Amino acid sequence: MKSPVIFRAIFQQPRESTFKLSAPIGVEVYHNRVQPPQEWKARSPGTRIDFKQISAQATASTLMRQIELLHFETKLADWEAFDRTQEPPRKLSKEDWHTDTKGNTVLTLKYQEEVKAEAAKSYREVDSGTEGESLGGHVNERSSAGNRLPKTTEASN
Repeated sequence: MKSPVIFRAIFQQPRESTFKLSAPIGVEVYHNRVQPPQEWKARSPGTRIDFKQISAQATASTLMRQIELLHFETKLADWEAFDRTQEPPRKLSKEDWHTDTKGNTVLTLKYQEEVKAEAAKSYREVDSGTEGESLGGHVNERSSAGNRLPKTTEASN
């Protein structure tokens, strides 16, 4: 299974560019392949466009070091971890993920339990209708597939 953890940082001025770029450049490191050899790649955050000039690596930490040392002149923001299984990806604290003895980057059980508890709470709010009150009369219900479907409640006159 691919790692649910992605890493993001912000850089400025690619080293190999012939142009001076003043805009910050976001970089996302993601797990691309599980089978040996594992493969972590770099892309622009929120896209599926890989940075072709940045070689894939076997570990996220190796790729992050390579990006910092070889590909950009300045790092504007430190690496941050995110849970890619959440939409939008949720920022993780250092206690929410770790690298196991096999080199796999995984979410901690504590974090996974917190996410399940939040989802269950949200589901209960939807079922009780309390979420609908804050949405101005719109209640979200789940279909049998687990998707949220909008439903408008009738306002009494």
